[in-house]
Amino acid sequence: MSMTLDKKRTEAYVSQIYFELYNRMERCIKDIFSNDFNNEMSLILRKRLIYYAGWLFSDIRMVDFDTYSLKREIQKYDEKTVLSRMTLKQIMKFCEKESDYTRFDFSIPSINKKMENISFFTCCSKWIDMRNKLAHLYEGLDFSKNVIEVLNNSELKKYCIGFLDESEIESLSENGIYILSNYIYLQKANKIIQRIGDNHEEEYK
Repeated sequence: MSMTLDKKRTEAYVSQIYFELYNRMERCIKDIFSNDFNNEMSLILRKRLIYYAGWLFSDIRMVDFDTYSLKREIQKYDEKTVLSRMTLKQIMKFCEKESDYTRFDFSIPSINKKMENISFFTCCSKWIDMRNKLAHLYEGLDFSKNVIEVLNNSELKKYCIGFLDESEIESLSENGIYILSNYIYLQKANKIIQRIGDNHEEEYK
């Protein structure tokens, strides 16, 4: 059954606010990570990151359409460029692996299971995969494997009643519920990230 126009607008709005909050958190994480690289990380840790990230971007291949051949370029290493080109997924993989760097090693309390916590790295993986899917076609996609926890209508209303009314929440498709559930966890994480960022700015003023 196709969605009504109002329902499509609600789903589009949920996707939009998810994108906006995701992008805000991504920028904040990258700023914190870059500052930590320059001010906090040990020389050994920085060398490991340079080795990892430097290899990612040093060898670039592209198609030369004049000759219909594959052209290879070796980029000169530039620390600033390498850091700016690292994706959130690459940053999180590095952070999760390196026990000497714990800036983002925190958990978010589960909403469905009151005594449990969910690793920020686990959440990030779900958010990234959902964001990448949302960047393409919406209809026909399945977000069931990209949701941190599926929240019921009661929980969705509790966290979202300020910008969605009850009828809009109740009309959401399964995918809409998955996106909104992840958005709520994104809100929780973003508050923690913002505090980390604020403390960071105070420290280096």
